[in-house]
Amino acid sequence: MNIPRATHMAPGGTMIKRLVSWFVHVPDDKRLVALLIWVDLLGAVYGFNWYKVQLSETRLVFWPIIPDSPLSTLVFGIMLVAIYYGRRYPLLEGVSYAMITKYGVWTLLIFTQAWAARGFAYWEEVFLFASHAGMALEAVLFFRVFAPRARYLIAGGAWLLFNDYMDYVWGFHPFLPFQEHLRSISIYTPALSLVVTVGYLIALRWSNQGTAWFSRIEAQRRLT
Repeated sequence: MNIPRATHMAPGGTMIKRLVSWFVHVPDDKRLVALLIWVDLLGAVYGFNWYKVQLSETRLVFWPIIPDSPLSTLVFGIMLVAIYYGRRYPLLEGVSYAMITKYGVWTLLIFTQAWAARGFAYWEEVFLFASHAGMALEAVLFFRVFAPRARYLIAGGAWLLFNDYMDYVWGFHPFLPFQEHLRSISIYTPALSLVVTVGYLIALRWSNQGTAWFSRIEAQRRLT
């Protein structure tokens, strides 16, 4: 017996589809871009305040390598300001995508490792976990529309590896929930930098071929 196929999508499926569509088109809405600029800049202020103790104990010349996450949101916010006004700075974009993605994911790993060891989470950690997940998502949303050339992504990856070198060879890494996790963190942090860089290069190649989640229209909007 032939079973008739459904001619409409279930309400739940429609809602999910609409939500995904809304997220995908965030970079096309100037009002949402403006909102994200404020979110990123305010997040950067919060983050710099969170690092104030470590910054006070560090020489000024080394400050650029200390507040990794707030610096990444600040740089990304500046990139969004440029996009808002119709400007493209590919080197800024390459560094922004690399930084905000790496430190967004890195923070998720740090807290997951800490919660597994401690057995519970503080509310501020949960807030930071959610906000850093949003950082990584934000980068993916804008990269699919505003992707720079490969050399700028490689430059971003080079900055990440330099920062890793300063953090875990010279000891400028952020304060950690558990100091005994330093060894494992010093191993997977540079590995994450490589994964992020290579991941973006692969995504860029897909975009050039018109595959994955890049459309031809969006690909034409990239800097040539």
